Amino acid sequence: MVRTAEAVLARMRSAEATHRSHLETLEAEFVSRRELLLSRAELDAEIIRLEARREAQAILAAARAATDPGTAEAGRVDDAELAQIGAAFARFASAVGAARTPTPQPGPLQAFVPPMSRKGSEESS
Repeated sequence: MVRTAEAVLARMRSAEATHRSHLETLEAEFVSRRELLLSRAELDAEIIRLEARREAQAILAAARAATDPGTAEAGRVDDAELAQIGAAFARFASAVGAARTPTPQPGPLQAFVPPMSRKGSEESS
């Protein structure tokens, strides 16, 4: 009977350790996905700013061309420069994605896990 109880306790401890490990993995994945979404949102915002700038410059260039055809090209940023800026942001995004390693931190799921039993007091019993 005692051996059966010890076997049950051992399996329960094993299940608890597996459960904790699974929760830590879920929390790390949650942190990783959150960081990825934040990075994507920042890049999307920068792309929107670049597109708005391109459109504003096109409007200004058209207005200059309508008033003075000789000065229309002077203040215009060409598509090659904007493509270089876009490529730089793409390289930055891939570097952030490659360099980012999730750091396990206590997360919202940790509140649902009961505190671990003291191993030292179990061994001395």
